[in-house]
Amino acid sequence: MDLNSALGLVYNNAKAASEDSFLTFLLKCQVSGEASFEMLEKLNSELMEALEIINNERRSNGFDCTELGLVQAITLILTHGWERYAWWTIHSQLPREFLVRLASILSDLGFAWARILDGSTPNLREALKERREP
Repeated sequence: MDLNSALGLVYNNAKAASEDSFLTFLLKCQVSGEASFEMLEKLNSELMEALEIINNERRSNGFDCTELGLVQAITLILTHGWERYAWWTIHSQLPREFLVRLASILSDLGFAWARILDGSTPNLREALKERREP
């Protein structure tokens, strides 16, 4: 995946305009009351790969990750994710295991984004792994 593909993937996931976006996934879970671990993991994997590309471009080529569209896209993904998580938790709508995994993924995405903005993390996956170790 190159930088343009990574950016496109992030932008796409911040909209409910396509069948396979993060926001569409959240809406489908809300409407159906059903959770798909498989789809959640697929979206997480794709988003983390895109964030790794963005991080590498920032560190290697000085890519400006504070471009408004990118900041808005990440903010929308995280905001909608946490809003749905809170609603589902309060209303006990989805299985606890799913909500625990969703919270973990949202936390990891937020952590990764903070590390990208900081610009000092060469390997996001390694930083996430270290974050989880006691």
